Amino acid sequence: MPEGFLTGSMTVKIALVALGRRGNGDDAIGIEILERFKARSVECEIVKAYGGAKPTNALEKIGACDAMIIIDAATMGEAPGAMKILDINEIVFATENEMTFHGVDSATEVLMLQKFGGPPHAKLFCIEPFSLEGDTLSSTLLSRMPNYLEALHELVERLSRSIS
Repeated sequence: MPEGFLTGSMTVKIALVALGRRGNGDDAIGIEILERFKARSVECEIVKAYGGAKPTNALEKIGACDAMIIIDAATMGEAPGAMKILDINEIVFATENEMTFHGVDSATEVLMLQKFGGPPHAKLFCIEPFSLEGDTLSSTLLSRMPNYLEALHELVERLSRSIS
């Protein structure tokens, strides 16, 4: 029987999916956030997955999860370092404002994951890049890392409570 079957207390599984590649400047922000993220007092299981430039690379690891949060650099027309958190329903509307990830619009990216077996609940944790060139993250994004991590913790906790 699944864990919590008799008590009704199933453990929520949330996938954190980092997109991006090292060596492309701020494109690696998702990887950096995922590596630094440490679960704290949330009552859920965190599954970490790396998708590189193709979100579907993470499918094998996240298919059994209840929700996913995709973490990536996104060109949104905002100030460098700006962060946005979007629900899957908002993502379709955001693409009208030219929001892109790796040359693919964000709605297509998330819908690909869901279509091919990804979790039913999806959020997109977006960071506006300063530069997509160079071997390391920009100082702009590095200086905001504590803010990104705190926002991700809060998002995981809210998502976990809303599903359970």
